Amino acid sequence: MHDRTSLLKARAPGAEMVRAWSDKALGSVTNTAFKKVESVLPDKLKKEIEIQAVVVPSFQIDQSTSENFELTRGAIDMSLKLDTHYSSQKGETAQRVIWPCLLHIWGST
Repeated sequence: MHDRTSLLKARAPGAEMVRAWSDKALGSVTNTAFKKVESVLPDKLKKEIEIQAVVVPSFQIDQSTSENFELTRGAIDMSLKLDTHYSSQKGETAQRVIWPCLLHIWGST
């Protein structure tokens, strides 16, 4: 069984990842939720959570990618299809209608 401190320490890097790597809306909600949790913690526990052994790079995604993330998350939540337009590996313009079921972010675009 994990104690509360270790559980909170485990969630802090995840919250940092969402703030740094997702769209603005989801990052804002995550920030608000984590601040609410922190606001009710004893000072000793707040200090322990601030000292992290796991560091999340704080690069920010560009505005266009952030908007696409938010649009895709909305489509997933509402079970909607998306009409996508993109450049193929050959550099040709392509179009597809997709039905997104998850948003997986890894590496660069």
